[in-house]
Amino acid sequence: MANSQEQRFSAAEYFDHPTPAIHSPRRITITVPYQLYERLVERSKREGRSLSNLAAFLLEHYCRGSLDRQHKHPPLGITSDSVL
Repeated sequence: MANSQEQRFSAAEYFDHPTPAIHSPRRITITVPYQLYERLVERSKREGRSLSNLAAFLLEHYCRGSLDRQHKHPPLGITSDSVL
């Protein structure tokens, strides 16, 4: 049993910064091989979207495909050949 005077801290207090809303987008940084970067830039220009938006789109669709494969469903039509 917790002591009634025991102080509890939220993640925002612990890390000394505000916690964003649960469903707000999160920023990440990744490092990719230069050839992959060039292919992503080419595709983002062709599709008229930012590199960030394309990367988020591809990651989301890849992860959904992975979940589909785990549940024995076919992927969402995303293959290594069709991604880039």
